Amino acid sequence: MIAGIRRDEEATRAKERQVSLRGHDGSWQVKEQPPEFWGHHNWKPQDGGSLRIHPLLGWTEIDIWRYIKQESIPVPELYFARPYHQFEGRDFAGQSMRFRSLGERGITWPVPSSAANIAEVISELAQTRKAERAGRPMGSDEDETAFERLREQGYM
Repeated sequence: MIAGIRRDEEATRAKERQVSLRGHDGSWQVKEQPPEFWGHHNWKPQDGGSLRIHPLLGWTEIDIWRYIKQESIPVPELYFARPYHQFEGRDFAGQSMRFRSLGERGITWPVPSSAANIAEVISELAQTRKAERAGRPMGSDEDETAFERLREQGYM
């Protein structure tokens, strides 16, 4: 399977490999991931296992946006700032907000922003230190092991 995850999205993904070995049930064991020195990858899955390939693992959020701009790739309007009054029952009092990460309704929240186009998003990202998933309750959860537990069970 080929996936579009990046190391900078979440701390557990920093432990991932470009070629990720999975068990026969899709499970992932961080201690069983071989090193990938000098671009050499282990392409042999375990007995009955599979591989997940992560070609964008070394990219960052700003790399993605620069590529989107370079290639003129259309993106959903939700990625650009607009006034919000309420969202999911939370009061934003007319703040200008945008989504940095899109996911299931109820687990993805907008973040304060004035970036209304791709160039402004790139400029904003060059100056921010907040994580991309800061707009997701699980991404800002104090329990840093939550994602790792999900990954061990086969979650991306």
